[in-house]
Amino acid sequence: MRSRLLVITFIITLFSTLGHLAVAQKTVVKGVVLDKATQTTLPFATLFFLGTKTGATSDLDGKFLFDTYYSSDTLVCTMVVYMPLKKKIQQGKSQELVFEL
Repeated sequence: MRSRLLVITFIITLFSTLGHLAVAQKTVVKGVVLDKATQTTLPFATLFFLGTKTGATSDLDGKFLFDTYYSSDTLVCTMVVYMPLKKKIQQGKSQELVFEL
């Protein structure tokens, strides 16, 4: 009886864990940050997923890459002297964005 209870507990634990793993999907977002007027790249712009602690900065060429399980449906780009810009993304998918500040 006790071994049967252990087996049932193990099976329930296994399926509940697999269910959580199936829900988590990786979001990949890559792109570039540009000045809207001059179309030049903007290095060191700050990008982050709204409502999360996931963020990064664009590199010297204005490019950025997110490869994360911890995203939201909105990516925000900010930089000093520019107005912040928000873009909707699709969670759990790969996509490319161009931010024109």
